[in-house]
Amino acid sequence: EDYEYVYVDITPMAIDWLTSPSTNFGAILYARYEDAESKIKEFYSLNEYEEDLIPRLIVNYEEGGMKYEASCPPMMDATIVKYDGELGENTSTGSDEHIYIGGFNGYSRRALFHFDVSEEKTGIPANATIVKAGLFLYFFPSSRGDVGHMSVFKLDSAFNEGDTVSKMRALSFDPEEDWGEFEIESESAGYKEVIINELMQKWVYGSEENLGLLIRGNYDVEDCKDILRFGTRENQNPDTRPYLEIKYAIPPD
Repeated sequence: EDYEYVYVDITPMAIDWLTSPSTNFGAILYARYEDAESKIKEFYSLNEYEEDLIPRLIVNYEEGGMKYEASCPPMMDATIVKYDGELGENTSTGSDEHIYIGGFNGYSRRALFHFDVSEEKTGIPANATIVKAGLFLYFFPSSRGDVGHMSVFKLDSAFNEGDTVSKMRALSFDPEEDWGEFEIESESAGYKEVIINELMQKWVYGSEENLGLLIRGNYDVEDCKDILRFGTRENQNPDTRPYLEIKYAIPPD
């Protein structure tokens, strides 16, 4: 019978378990969609007689070496307003104090970010191991929404804040491959963090080209009722601007 291992990166969870063992109550794996039309996937359990087929946790770690931190503001950020329908009018803005994610009345708003994480800008060498990479966005509650579930995607084409509408429309990304998720569940203002360890590691290694990020709500346009507002790099208050916080290790010589 054919089978294959499925790999899931749980680095942030494993770090929490190692640093605070009392928080380790286990993990739950569930399908994103559990309606009647969903498919059921079968996996082997700990009771499987063939050792090669049982679930396992593989932890890669290094002893020694030096631990460092770096903080990185975005080079660019922008909002795309995408109307429902292929021929609908699209607009974009890269100079506002706020960026928007979500949708309402038949259109969606998506956020774009580009961070320069090169060694020249951040000091992170190509052989570094990313311990944690957090994207921090400052959330402003508003009457248009205070609850939302969002995902981060890697852009496959470059953008600039002053790009034309047609170029923004042509931006490409893989909607089936998200690199991080976060949820807004309260009306309180403040920074919200999304972990993007795996993507940051690929950027540092150079195995993925860094063309930027796209963040969108995890709802179809017609079902989305919330537009969430966040600070941009142009915000007059520097304490509300987005940034990356990166913790990394350099192996010993």
